[in-house]
Amino acid sequence: MIKYKELDNKYLKINKDVKKDKYWCNNPYKHYLKYGKNEGRFYFEKIEVEEMRKKLLFLIDKIDNVVVHTKEPKFIYFKVSKTAGTSIHRYSLDKLLENEDGHTYFNYKEHRPLYRKWVNNCNNFDEYFKFVIVRNPYDRLISAFTFNKQIGKIGEESLLREFIEDKDKMKYHKKSGYHHYPQAECIYTDNDKLIVDYIGKFENLDIVWFEICYYLGFSYKKLQKKKSSEHEHYRRYFNEEDKKLTDLFLSDDIKKLDYSF
Repeated sequence: MIKYKELDNKYLKINKDVKKDKYWCNNPYKHYLKYGKNEGRFYFEKIEVEEMRKKLLFLIDKIDNVVVHTKEPKFIYFKVSKTAGTSIHRYSLDKLLENEDGHTYFNYKEHRPLYRKWVNNCNNFDEYFKFVIVRNPYDRLISAFTFNKQIGKIGEESLLREFIEDKDKMKYHKKSGYHHYPQAECIYTDNDKLIVDYIGKFENLDIVWFEICYYLGFSYKKLQKKKSSEHEHYRRYFNEEDKKLTDLFLSDDIKKLDYSF
């Protein structure tokens, strides 16, 4: 577990006028003062270089994206779909690092040759802070289901069961496959070794983002909601058969990421 330095109340610029909603809290710094504990989990497990290299190459077109910063603070962000990735990547990290050149801040989607070269030549992955945001797999599935309806990938009359059963077709599709791809498969090796140093939960997103910013030394700024879908509570969408199919397909997410229906 990481040992935090004493928090400096001058460090944060909090927008106190932002309206609260389901996941986005108003003042994460006050949360720290009140509860004095972290909302994500730090691990810092030792992973062999070749094991990490293999996983980073395997994730191309499986995960939404992998974002890398090779200067201090060095980090690898495993961008899982439907976990506020656009808000974190495009509207936060891109702005924080807008003066970086394309050789020190890059991702596999836009800089594939550079990404592959870095993966194949890097021998110090342990010097990078590796983090991910995960989400309740049932909620994430419904978010993906409603989002795909919203953008016209599937018809308005499509059933949830059809979306779930189409996973084998969608799972590896470059444009929409990562909406189905299990989160645990993105951050565990074939030998069940965790490859990230920090797992933050989408359900505590503002606190988690605060922790990440604080660890990396970035000034905290509230995340903007982008590319989100509007839907009711996920339990309303599942019948018994849909839940059984989801339990089977996303069993690793449910077990390894400590979620339940």
